Amino acid sequence: MVVKEKDILVMKVDAQSTKQGAEYAEKTWPVTFNRMGKADIYERMINIVKGIAAQKTIENLLKGKKIKFEKKDRKKWYETDRYDIFVEDIKYDIKTNRCDKAVFQNKKLLLDYSALVPTDQLFSRTLDDNDIYIFAFILYKQNKIYGYDPRNVLYRRPKDGEWIVHGFWPYEFLKPPKWTKEHGTENLGQIEISSSSQKDKNQRFLLGGTRSLREFSSEEVTLLGTNPKCVTDNEFFQLFFIRSLNGKIPNGKITIKCQNSGVPEIINPVGGFLTRRLEKKGLELIQNDWADIWLYDVYIYFVGYMTKGEFAEKSEEIKRFDKTVEQFETKVDNNRLYVHQLNPFGDLFKK
Repeated sequence: MVVKEKDILVMKVDAQSTKQGAEYAEKTWPVTFNRMGKADIYERMINIVKGIAAQKTIENLLKGKKIKFEKKDRKKWYETDRYDIFVEDIKYDIKTNRCDKAVFQNKKLLLDYSALVPTDQLFSRTLDDNDIYIFAFILYKQNKIYGYDPRNVLYRRPKDGEWIVHGFWPYEFLKPPKWTKEHGTENLGQIEISSSSQKDKNQRFLLGGTRSLREFSSEEVTLLGTNPKCVTDNEFFQLFFIRSLNGKIPNGKITIKCQNSGVPEIINPVGGFLTRRLEKKGLELIQNDWADIWLYDVYIYFVGYMTKGEFAEKSEEIKRFDKTVEQFETKVDNNRLYVHQLNPFGDLFKK
C-alpha cells in the first residue's frame, strides 16, 4: 500500500486538547529530553504542546469509534514518554512535525515530506517490532516573540495572549541532580512575588513547581497593596513556571524572591527568550521574560503509519542537518521514509 492525497486525514484540534498540552508542557519541560538541542525553553514547551495536541486528537477519534484504549499515566509527569496510546496489545507512538502553511491549500504537498524517526529511538527497546508509528504534521499560528519591543511582541494583540508563561531557567530553581550534589537539597521556601508597577495590583498568577522531589505543586497568588506583592502559603522545593492568569504580560518588572535563596528572578514586562554570545569576553547573555505557548488555529494532518519493524527494514538513515529534509532542519540522526511510502492512516482503527 502507498499513501495518496485522498488518504490524508485532516482534523481540527479543539481548545481543550491545546489546553491539556499547555498545562503538561509548563510542568514537564524541565524533565523532557531536549532531543533537538533547543536553547529556547519556549520552543521546547511548544513541541510538547504539539505532541499532546496530536495525541488528544487521536484519543477523540478513538472515542468516536468506540474503541477502547489506554494511555501513559501522565500523573507520573517526571517519567520519559515510552508511547502515546495502547490499543489491543499494540503501542502507538505519534510522530508530529510542523508543516508549511502552503499545505492548507494543497495537502498533496505532504506526500513528498519526510516521515522521520530518530535513529536512536528506532533501534531502542522501547517499542516492539509490531508496535506502530503514526506520522502526523501540524499546522498552527502562534504569538511568535520577536525582539524586546512590547508593541511587536505578540501575534494577536500587544502584550496579550492565551497562555502567557515564564519558565525558570537558573539551576537554583530547577535543581537538577548534578546541581543538588554540589549545592544540597534545601527547599526554596515560601516565594515572594512583587511588581514595580502599581498597575499590576490584583494581577493573578499561577506558580508551579514541586513541594518535594517529583511531588508537583502549584498555587494561585494575587498581587496586593500599594507596591503590589504577595507571598505564597506553600513552600516550594523547585520552581518550573509562573503563568499570568489574565492572559496579559504584567505592566511592571516582576521580581521573585525565595525564602531560602539570595538570588532573585527578574522578569521584564516584555516578551522573549534570547541567547547572545559576547565574543570578546566569551560570555553568553540570556534574556528570559514572557512567552505565549498557546497554538492558534491548529490542524493535524494524519498522513500514514507503519510498524516499527517494517519502518526499520524499509527506511534509510540520514544524518543530522541533512538538506534533503525540506520542511525543517534536523538536529539529530534520523531514519526516513517519504509520506507516500507509508501505509494509509485510514487502515488503522477500523471498526
